[in-house]
Amino acid sequence: MVIAVAILVVIIVVLLIYNIVISGRIKNFKDINQKVTSLNVLQDFMSTVRRSFKC
Repeated sequence: MVIAVAILVVIIVVLLIYNIVISGRIKNFKDINQKVTSLNVLQDFMSTVRRSFKC
């Protein structure tokens, strides 16, 4: 009985650690996605300015 509880505790700890790692990766992906979005906005702005001065 004690061994079964110990195994369950170990499984829960492993799953918690896995969840924390996955959460970190998701946050990192969101940060990268935000940077890409910001870069796209900047590129659109620069294209608009370039077009307006070409006249």
